[in-house]
Amino acid sequence: MVKQVQGILKDDGGRRIITAAFCCNGHNLISDDNPKIDGLSTIHLRVHSASAGDVDIYLSPIQGDGRVKGGEDIPRDELLGITCPVCGTSFEVVAPCYCRHGMFVAIYLKQDCRYRDAVVVCDSWGCKHSFIKLESRIILSSS
Repeated sequence: MVKQVQGILKDDGGRRIITAAFCCNGHNLISDDNPKIDGLSTIHLRVHSASAGDVDIYLSPIQGDGRVKGGEDIPRDELLGITCPVCGTSFEVVAPCYCRHGMFVAIYLKQDCRYRDAVVVCDSWGCKHSFIKLESRIILSSS
């Protein structure tokens, strides 16, 4: 049985899979053209690295899965500017990360650009902290 809620799909194995991700201007960050992880379309972001320049990265859509495609030249713990790959808009910074180095940024689950429904990731390269916010309720990653 598969259950779909507001841009999040829960599969038979209990994994939460992000199926919708948007910048504040409504650009869809998940596309069938994106690279796949476990057969699932990834979340496309552009990051600015002081050492590597502008880099396209692709995050796993599985909650708690730290796999990323791209960014091999970015040093661990470097703070990144995270933007939409279509319009270049930066994502909203919402709180300090638990790693005490980076900040959490919100990637929206709906085009209405409200933090109450978002995937939240750290802007420090290599940090695995993230969570999902659904209707203002926080769902922590299991990893």
